[in-house]
Amino acid sequence: MRDPTAGKATLFVLAIRDYPGERPDFTAAVDEQIAEVKALWCAPELGERALSDHDLAPVRTRHDLEVAMHGARLRHLDKNDTAVLFVVGHGALGATKRHYLLLPATPTGEHLSHGYPTADLVTAVLATRAQHVLVVVNACFAGSLASELAQLRMDLDRDRRDLPSIAVFASGDFDERPRARHFTAILAALRANLAGAEYSDTHLSLDDFRDELRRAHGDVHQARPHDNVPLPRRIWGVDWPSEDLSPCLPNPAYRAPDHMVSPARSQVATTTAELDYWLEKATGRTGTTDPGWYFTGRVGINRAVCDFLATGHGMLMVTGAAGTGKSAILARAVTLSDPGFRADPRYRAAVDTAPAGTVPPPDSITAAVLARGKNAEQLAAHLVHILGGTPDPDGTATRHANHIHTLLADTPAPVLVIDGLDEATNPLLLIPSLIAPLLRTNSRIRLIIGVRSSTPGTTPIDGQELLHTLDRFGSDTVTTLRTDDLADTTTDIAHYLTTLLTLHAEDLGHAALTEHVAAEVAPSFLDGRFAAQHILDRGTLPDLDDRDLAAALDHGTVGLLRQDLVDCATPDHPATALLAAMRAAAFAQGAGIPRADIWPAIASAILNDTVTPDTITHLLASRLNGYLTHDTAHGRTVYRPIHESLTTALRDHPHRFGSTP
Repeated sequence: MRDPTAGKATLFVLAIRDYPGERPDFTAAVDEQIAEVKALWCAPELGERALSDHDLAPVRTRHDLEVAMHGARLRHLDKNDTAVLFVVGHGALGATKRHYLLLPATPTGEHLSHGYPTADLVTAVLATRAQHVLVVVNACFAGSLASELAQLRMDLDRDRRDLPSIAVFASGDFDERPRARHFTAILAALRANLAGAEYSDTHLSLDDFRDELRRAHGDVHQARPHDNVPLPRRIWGVDWPSEDLSPCLPNPAYRAPDHMVSPARSQVATTTAELDYWLEKATGRTGTTDPGWYFTGRVGINRAVCDFLATGHGMLMVTGAAGTGKSAILARAVTLSDPGFRADPRYRAAVDTAPAGTVPPPDSITAAVLARGKNAEQLAAHLVHILGGTPDPDGTATRHANHIHTLLADTPAPVLVIDGLDEATNPLLLIPSLIAPLLRTNSRIRLIIGVRSSTPGTTPIDGQELLHTLDRFGSDTVTTLRTDDLADTTTDIAHYLTTLLTLHAEDLGHAALTEHVAAEVAPSFLDGRFAAQHILDRGTLPDLDDRDLAAALDHGTVGLLRQDLVDCATPDHPATALLAAMRAAAFAQGAGIPRADIWPAIASAILNDTVTPDTITHLLASRLNGYLTHDTAHGRTVYRPIHESLTTALRDHPHRFGSTP
């Protein structure tokens, strides 16, 4: 994909406003529209992504417009230029249905000789060498340009006319006459919607822009149903979808991520939000319940991981029951091994105070990946990519593994981390096709694998064969580290709960309460986290025999979520709608579900009733958001349940959460 920030990007504005005898309100409306246009494309907050603006004004006659176009070199744009042309003014149709821009010097009925053929203005830009062009025409009957441009399109060579990075939009159809402020309202709604649409990339695609125009039109139409606001429509563009980012469309809601670790480790590393939660709360506090717990808890397990990194060989398998902190253990090791993270002043003190033997050596983990939703070829190709190689698009996992050996030939003691192996597509196939080739005889590569298993002495979970297959590598190759030893885990959970609760109120961290809750939820740290949030939201210290708390703890995460669905429900957002929204996230494939129209649509299908976007907003603003994790996919922030066990329960056993759709 081309870097959307490369080349010169310009917003050309043709605003025709000074018509003789025109009402002052029209001139003001045009000025408001241009202000909205420049806020979208040229705002200072966009930084280097902002387009420079060039006004094609003042224009009264055809000659004036040609001079303005010549001065702007509009017909001579280079291949590295990016152009957005925004046109607003009165439009008219000739008897042949040709579209004209009416100019201030155009006498009534004389648009053929004194108006300007709008298609000539549009094609002046389309026929240049510029690879990225967006044209928006806001005028009466602008949709009629579609037929004109379809004819003129044949005068371009095939490569130019099939270029997916060019688009033309009209503010209405061939027979529609938008009023002066209609498109202004749509642009304002579009900007407002983008603030909550959670596009994660620096720019939008042309398809994104089309979709957001439609959504903004729907909002305006709902607010002003009697205004007959025309629907903007794309009248030039390829027929196939394209997700390529367009430098014509800077995303005003984009916020640069805070990169704590190198890209090779980022997929498994701890998030900035998680660490900042602990460190922000730690200010001014010391002692055994210091909120640096994230760095100081689970000492034995963290030391075992560090020992493997220092002297181990073959593969370390970190395993345990659902919710027992496997991913947290791996995330901590990956994060603390990153030299950039360790040098960050925000985290240096917390790293320095971690118990001896629990901080991995710098660069001791080479790369880390999440297996969730990937097959063997995809996972291996991703490893090649983050290690700096170019994956063979037709390569097998084994061929990619050989490539990885080559890439790491000069890396001392390379260690690769693969978390969530059980969440891969057909994880058993990963063992012979990727893991075994990486650990081949005389291999310098070591692996740390995160995989879910059942607690010893309990009923085996689905997929236990994966664990047994990994074990069959032999005791000399595989070291197993369990995260669900009941005695040690209960103590660690009690410590964790004390820390969480005393961050907010000293009396909530009462030892008897935390020990009671820890004993009920062990070995699940995940259940402990949700139990703590449940207590915090109550704001008072519950009795140890409190029925609501006991009922919630009795069924772990499912019981806590069931109670939270009731507690977070309102008349506008009933528990059934909230559950349907949670289940929609559980049914999402890949990295998760985006917040846009698709989430409420799927939730509505599950509920067999309407779930509005406001219900999704309410869910994400409530403590139900704690049951979700977020990621990015196709340039959007996406959501899924925080753990695979919760995903399974929501998807396959909705009756466990109370009343269901």
